Amino acid sequence: MSYVKDALVNEDAPPVEMTHQKVMSIALNCVMKDVTYVQKGGKVAFGSTKYSYMSEANLLEAARPAMVKHGLALMPSCEEIKVEGKMVFVRMSYTLTHVSGAVWPEKLSMWGSGMDSGDKAIYKAITGANKYMLFKLLNIPTGDDPESGKQPEETPYVMPDKDVVLK
Repeated sequence: MSYVKDALVNEDAPPVEMTHQKVMSIALNCVMKDVTYVQKGGKVAFGSTKYSYMSEANLLEAARPAMVKHGLALMPSCEEIKVEGKMVFVRMSYTLTHVSGAVWPEKLSMWGSGMDSGDKAIYKAITGANKYMLFKLLNIPTGDDPESGKQPEETPYVMPDKDVVLK
């Protein structure tokens, strides 16, 4: 696993015991380094309502290649479904796995909701939960900060002091 070696601060440092959490944390950090921004490519315009959004396709286009490259997979499972009229709520749980066999020790969880007059409400709810789980797991900026009104500038990653990392 070359990324494990690359993530170490000093090759001469004593060996670090690689637990499942450490393997997963390093791989996740590598994905976060590769996926620094996702453009909002979706557009909604009806009446006086106009806005842009990050679609699931936009997110997967950016995140999936990096996750595959660093050996991560997010396995979804629908845990709960609630229906209130045309509104559907789903609670999804996710298992984060690595090609090494490492598994994140806790299930990750996210709610999604969808509304549809036909048969697609549940799919919209699942898509929303999946999108926001990945979006929040990777802490991906979309370029809009409602408080600043301007695009973020990319800041290069700076590795912390090795003595701090090895404590």
